[in-house]
Amino acid sequence: MEGGGMYMGGGVAVASGGVPLIQKAPGGRSGAAAKGQRCSCGSSVLRAVRVRCCGVFAVPPPKHRLLALVLLATGAYCILVHLQLLHQAPPLPLAFISSHGNRTRNLAAVRDNLSSASNHRVSDEGSDHSLSLFGGGPASRGGGEVEEEMARRRALVWEVCRTSGLVSDDGVSKVEPNAWEFFVDEHHHLVWCNIFKAASSSWMYNFNLLGGYKEQYLRRSRKSPLALARERFPRPSVDQLKAALPHSLSFLIVRDPFERLLSAYRNKIEGFRHKFYRKMAREMISKFRFKTSPAPGTHRSLNNEKSPTFSEFVSWVIESANNAKGVKDGGYSGIPGFDEHWAPYYRFCTPCAVNFSVVAKMETLARDEAYIIQKSGIGAALGRKFGGGDLSSRPREAVNAAIGARTEDVLPRYFQTLNKEQIDALYDIYKIDFLMFGYDVSKYYNMLPS
Repeated sequence: MEGGGMYMGGGVAVASGGVPLIQKAPGGRSGAAAKGQRCSCGSSVLRAVRVRCCGVFAVPPPKHRLLALVLLATGAYCILVHLQLLHQAPPLPLAFISSHGNRTRNLAAVRDNLSSASNHRVSDEGSDHSLSLFGGGPASRGGGEVEEEMARRRALVWEVCRTSGLVSDDGVSKVEPNAWEFFVDEHHHLVWCNIFKAASSSWMYNFNLLGGYKEQYLRRSRKSPLALARERFPRPSVDQLKAALPHSLSFLIVRDPFERLLSAYRNKIEGFRHKFYRKMAREMISKFRFKTSPAPGTHRSLNNEKSPTFSEFVSWVIESANNAKGVKDGGYSGIPGFDEHWAPYYRFCTPCAVNFSVVAKMETLARDEAYIIQKSGIGAALGRKFGGGDLSSRPREAVNAAIGARTEDVLPRYFQTLNKEQIDALYDIYKIDFLMFGYDVSKYYNMLPS
């Protein structure tokens, strides 16, 4: 056995210095065996390359030596992997960056965190595993590409916060978090800002499952999913949100701002589908019917549509937003000038005051949801049917889509009824959302009739 300090020579175990370790007895058997004695040390057995037995070192059989070599090689490999993981850094730490001087958040810190921050580890209560929110290891089955994409999205959010003047020169948010719209699940270390018309019904259903409701109860309950969820996850205060964020995975889900606006119109306004919005719809008709110019190449029906047109709805949104300029956001009053279903993301979820762990998008929703579920360890709590696309097993209220074709497929049909001035005014309202989350407005100008 070269390099191991021992070799076999002429049937005798010999040390590297030439001194026999086991003397061969007459007849070819070694000392203890020649006398018929059993070589043992109590109840122990030969387990290593060299085992002290009956006062001497015995050489184990070849199969034991092979096993020992395999174990040593496996151990060395595990050590190398562990050392490699220790040097991996997360894209950003999961830390809440509060406003008004508690913890500042600036661009230099973001860049430092991208390269040198240490992993933030969270134990999921009630389970036997440790969750690595960022970085490598078993919790990163989503792959490095998803981690890198999430890092880019967070960096873009912060860059727009800085360039849009939403933070001070020293990197402090100029507003408090809009805690009113957050869900905080302390048991699962999960924080969600609920943006309506962006997978909100699905995640409301998920949070009801996390809150302990059974699927059978959710199907037959007459209460709205939001009311049920708030019974288990009351609206947090700003201080409660700040306390939960440092040890939670926080996320929001966004989509193209104008696509969301059209989805809200189709679901809440068009056809008077929703009782709550009928009064608002009638006000839109009263104020803007025949008082706005249709887009070139289009005409307005003379038979008075039963519900507001998309152009009338857009005019209402623009005027309401302009009338509410300068009014303070947040709290029980909501976002001044906006319904919750079309309020701008940057005001509704205040991402310049909250450093979200995950910025998910509708365009990559399946992948992003899988990432959130895997990172937070809530797969078992949500059940096997989650993500399977089987909406028939969920309560009717959880499937809250507009009737007819998908919104993204009918965008041209609706936006070609607008004029350039309306798109300009809409973009002025939602410009920060477009920039902050990487969306392009140019396609909507291309939809205008020539």
